[in-house]
This record gives sequence, C-alpha cells and structure tokens, in this order.
Amino acid sequence: MPIRNIVFDLGGVLINFDPQNYLSLLGLTKEEIILFNKIVFFSKEWGLYNTSKISLFKLKENLLKIHPDHRLKLLKIFQNLDFKYILFEIKASADFLISLKKLGFNIFLLSDLSLD
Repeated sequence: MPIRNIVFDLGGVLINFDPQNYLSLLGLTKEEIILFNKIVFFSKEWGLYNTSKISLFKLKENLLKIHPDHRLKLLKIFQNLDFKYILFEIKASADFLISLKKLGFNIFLLSDLSLD
C-alpha cells in the first residue's frame, strides 16, 4: 500500500519562532531582549497560552502580576504584539510541502500553537 498521507509539524519544520526579532523592533536593548524573551516567550505562562489553555489576555494579566517591576515594558510588548514579526516561514520546507501536494499526497498539519 503506497503512502498517500504526510503529516508536517508547524514549529521548527514549516515555521520558525523568533521573538527576539520582534523585541528588537520594539527598540529593546540586547540585555532587555534576552530578559523579555525569557520572561514572556519562554515562560511557563507562554506555554499555557501556546497550547490554548489560557487566553492572550490571561497571559498578559499573569505576567504583569508575576513581574510588576517590568510593567511598562510588558505592556509595550503586548500592546504591539504582532505574530508576523515572531513567526517565519521556513521556505525550503514550504516548497517541499507544495511539491508533495502537487504529486498528489494528502498533507496534514500538526501543531500545538494557540488558536490566535
């Protein structure tokens, strides 16, 4: 029986996650980028948000409670949050997926990304 279905993961296969780029666009220093990358995007709370266990609003609310000393920067990060500056297509993988689809394979995507 020939293979007809192929499953691709999004994260690290079709899409790169690079929040440092976004933080840089906000004008944060190198030290702030390292700090807020850890505080926001690699926090336990982000993991809950990423798997849709909490909303973006709840994520922001939780991080503001946990890090009240960073309130202004956190508000800036969430006020301007734009995933087009955080998630980037992996072109070679996307091209490969398209070539497989053209060959008649059924393509399915697997992800734990948030509903946002």
